[in-house]
Amino acid sequence: MRITCKVTIKAVAIFLAILFLIKHSFHNWSFEHFAGKLHENNEERKNQSTCILPKLNPYDAQVLPFLSPSWNPLKKCKVSTKMHTELKDGVLKQLINSTSTCFYRCLYRNAEDRYAAGEWFLMQSNKSYREECDFIEIHCCTFVRTTFRYIHSQVHKPKLKHFQAEDISHPSVLIFLLDSVSSSTATRSASKTIKVLRENFEAVQFHYHNKVGLNSRPNAFAIFAGVRTAFLDADRFLEKSVPELIDSCRKGLNREETITFDFINNNYATLITEDWVGAFSWPDCVGYGFAPTDHYTSPLIIRSTSGRHKTVFDNYFYYGRCKETFHRVVNYAGKFLKVYENIAKFAVVWLSHPAHNTINGVYRIDEFLANFFHDNMKLLEGSFVFFMSDHGLRLGAVRSTQVGYLEDNNPLLIVAVPKYLRRNAQLMHNLQLNSQTHTSHYDIFGTLYDIIHTAQETQFQEWNMKDFRNELGETRGSFRTRSLLRPIMLNRTCDEMEIPDEFCLCKRGFQAVSKHSEVVKMAARHLLEFINNRIKRFGLQTSCSILSLSNVSVLAGDNKIFVAEKSEGGGRLRLVIITTPGNAKIEAEMRKNYSQYNIISTSVSNFKLVIVKFV
Repeated sequence: MRITCKVTIKAVAIFLAILFLIKHSFHNWSFEHFAGKLHENNEERKNQSTCILPKLNPYDAQVLPFLSPSWNPLKKCKVSTKMHTELKDGVLKQLINSTSTCFYRCLYRNAEDRYAAGEWFLMQSNKSYREECDFIEIHCCTFVRTTFRYIHSQVHKPKLKHFQAEDISHPSVLIFLLDSVSSSTATRSASKTIKVLRENFEAVQFHYHNKVGLNSRPNAFAIFAGVRTAFLDADRFLEKSVPELIDSCRKGLNREETITFDFINNNYATLITEDWVGAFSWPDCVGYGFAPTDHYTSPLIIRSTSGRHKTVFDNYFYYGRCKETFHRVVNYAGKFLKVYENIAKFAVVWLSHPAHNTINGVYRIDEFLANFFHDNMKLLEGSFVFFMSDHGLRLGAVRSTQVGYLEDNNPLLIVAVPKYLRRNAQLMHNLQLNSQTHTSHYDIFGTLYDIIHTAQETQFQEWNMKDFRNELGETRGSFRTRSLLRPIMLNRTCDEMEIPDEFCLCKRGFQAVSKHSEVVKMAARHLLEFINNRIKRFGLQTSCSILSLSNVSVLAGDNKIFVAEKSEGGGRLRLVIITTPGNAKIEAEMRKNYSQYNIISTSVSNFKLVIVKFV
């Protein structure tokens, strides 16, 4: 067999397909003679009716070696692009100092993953232009050489559309989401932003917020639709193991269940601005299926970051102006807040690029974000603000530590309420108490539903405990869904919140076991065999190499592996192996069932996307 080292998009797709098939096949691979070899001194697993939450230290010794607060790829950047045009107060014009020939055209929102472009118009240096579009692309050149490429943005308010006024019964909502940022990461690297939110918005940070799925998509479904798209362990959730939305990638969001449309239907001005592929549509999925909001930044991002002109936009629009995608979309969001002042708004800002691949990404944007919230403080006085994340960092070496594993499961969540509600003692007391309890993204959905529907019944003045089953049904309105603005009362377990064990924040009684022990070696071999059998079972051996075991990843330091856990008649072992070719890290959990151990297929995940070599 000839092995090549070339990594392609096809390689990525096939490897992700393997993991999907592994996770969702629900076949438990058993192996004998493993049960009796567990570490004899393991603690008994805590009763499933209780949840003991961990006290995470943002400055834990395991994390410190990976921190680099001064990291900033634009630190030495100097503006090199001279502006040839300007868009000011809705007026577009060519600057008098430009000697180039310039053209402009409008870019229109068309769908989540594409845009429509108007025709090109020649600009004259002595003329002004007004266009009723949010994004205007500029191309200036001399003969055949490009001298300027840019996209101006404005927020053009539809003239004939009626919008709801912002008032005590119709507060605005801003969801500002930093992808891949844990609560601890924010504490370490967003101190200026958090200070502004605490001192000027009286915001409350939630310390035990739990992700409910592996990556952005399942967590986004929970936040905006209250729907579980992930599989659960069939042995633990006998009647709930299958996702509530089957084939969510192909079907996308259900309009009747998605909270975005509740705000749209109530005549809110709406915005979705993302600096990368949409959370619902990555990698090649259907989300909304169209651009659902009044303002949507797909034309800006898709046009400037993909296709054959990407490098040109990098040179003139981004690095030539010492800007990145997050600067562009956040500034656009600021314009939205200004244009729709005193109008009820529902806005989602989702930033993926700054922190998706590095634990140090937020340091460099902290001051920028702090300025955004400070400068828009007046405009946000009538808003609920959710400064949050979908999950913690999933990539890189820090994720291979025990603390990194926990941080991945504990995304950032900070909540602020409108200024007129900050004097409501019951509401603020609820927030403070709930910030110390176990919450999840399903509660974000419950809170958004509360804001647009339930709280209006009492003019946002009474904040007693609320069960949403009558409104949302037995599934979406169950015990897993609570409003963060109302008493949650109990510290719910991951079982009650329908959070898979591998993402659960509750302490689980794990202990360290040497990675050189026979029990770990045996487990690693069987996990590898489990994966290779999947490759063969689904006929992928012609595309993918059979994997070999390279090493067992150390997560607790001192050559200790994750650890083993006991319970009545059973227990678990959480394991990470490194395979070749490809140097991929694959994580899984195994369950002891009296005389044998089973690999829990839903727990198998790859958190270091290094693709196997292809034939």
